[in-house]
Amino acid sequence: MKKEEIAAINAEVEEIKSKKSAIISREKELAMKILKEHFNGDCTFLTEEEFDEEDFGGCPTIMSTTMVKDSDPVDSYITRIRLGRKQDWATGEEKEAVFYDIYAYYLGKSAENVDAEYESPANWAEILDCLLAAAE
Repeated sequence: MKKEEIAAINAEVEEIKSKKSAIISREKELAMKILKEHFNGDCTFLTEEEFDEEDFGGCPTIMSTTMVKDSDPVDSYITRIRLGRKQDWATGEEKEAVFYDIYAYYLGKSAENVDAEYESPANWAEILDCLLAAAE
């Protein structure tokens, strides 16, 4: 392959990455809008009965977190997502933050108020889909 072809492919890859980043940002913006305006900043994705029956079909998944390190992504579910406030470690200012409760069913472990910013990335497209389904 010639250098010009490699350069063209590299330019296309950079363009795709840029578009992908813009899409993820927009999905997060829309999810946040629904979470704030429809759910008043707090959405539980399943009922107590569904949780007891381990029916997590309505819950978004999250990539493995420290609680479920090296696990399969589908093994950890976001059971609740909420907005809160926390102090920015760099500036010391209070800022809005996203927290979620997760459950790893095969470990039988739960974690509450997980800081979304400091754990593995959530799939905002999936969270958006779940919020839209819950809003109907």
